[in-house]
Amino acid sequence: MLHDAKRYKPVRPPKELPPEVMLRHAQEYFQEWMESADHFMRGAEFQLSGGGLKIAAFDLHQSAERHITSLLLVHTGYRAKEYDMEKLIQQAVGFGHPFAGYFPQRRQTGAQPSMVRQSRTLRSVQLQFLGSR
Repeated sequence: MLHDAKRYKPVRPPKELPPEVMLRHAQEYFQEWMESADHFMRGAEFQLSGGGLKIAAFDLHQSAERHITSLLLVHTGYRAKEYDMEKLIQQAVGFGHPFAGYFPQRRQTGAQPSMVRQSRTLRSVQLQFLGSR
C-alpha cells in the first residue's frame, strides 16, 4: 500500500558500522538481554517452588525468548517483534546455534524418544504460556 501510494520515499539502506562499534553494541545487547533472561528464569524457579505453574510457564517462556533474542541481536543488531518460539528457534539455528537440538521441530525417522519428548516439551511450554496470559 505504501509503495502504491507513491507518497513515501524508500528508506536508505543501513550504513556499515565500524567493527569496534558493532562489538560494543553486541556486548551491550548481550548483557542487557541475558540479564533480563536470567531474571525471568529466577522468577520461574521461584514460582515453581511455590506451585505457581502458570506464572512459572510464562516466566520460562520469557526467559527462553530473551535468551534467543540476545543471540539474534548479537549476530544481527536487529530485534524482530516475534514471540513464536518455533520461529525464533528457526532464526537462531541460522547462526549455527544448536537450538534445534534442544527443541526438535519434527520427529524424523529413527529419532530417539528423547527428541520426541523435547518436542512435546516445547509445545507444552507454548501452550502454558498462552494459557497464562
